[in-house]
Amino acid sequence: MYAKKIKPILSLTLILLTLTLIIQNTTLVYVQFLFWTLSISGALLFLLLIVSGTLLGWVLRSAHSRRILLKQEVSKAKILANANSQDKSSSSKTGARVS
Repeated sequence: MYAKKIKPILSLTLILLTLTLIIQNTTLVYVQFLFWTLSISGALLFLLLIVSGTLLGWVLRSAHSRRILLKQEVSKAKILANANSQDKSSSSKTGARVS
């Protein structure tokens, strides 16, 4: 219950700190990557990095969640298959004794 109250407060605080960082860094910066050079506003650069990091986190979390669900489904299918094979083998043994 405590986590439900603190999560929105922490999220709002993080958003406000991020906006403050973006607003205070509006000067032009030069970014070099390999043989490319880009001049861009510091605020825009921070915003692009934050948005791309957030999207990457969501994508990776979604892929991880899907992988976990798939493993759980496979485990359930194996358990059901084992249970069905044991039921069939025990019924065939019982049927052999009766006849």
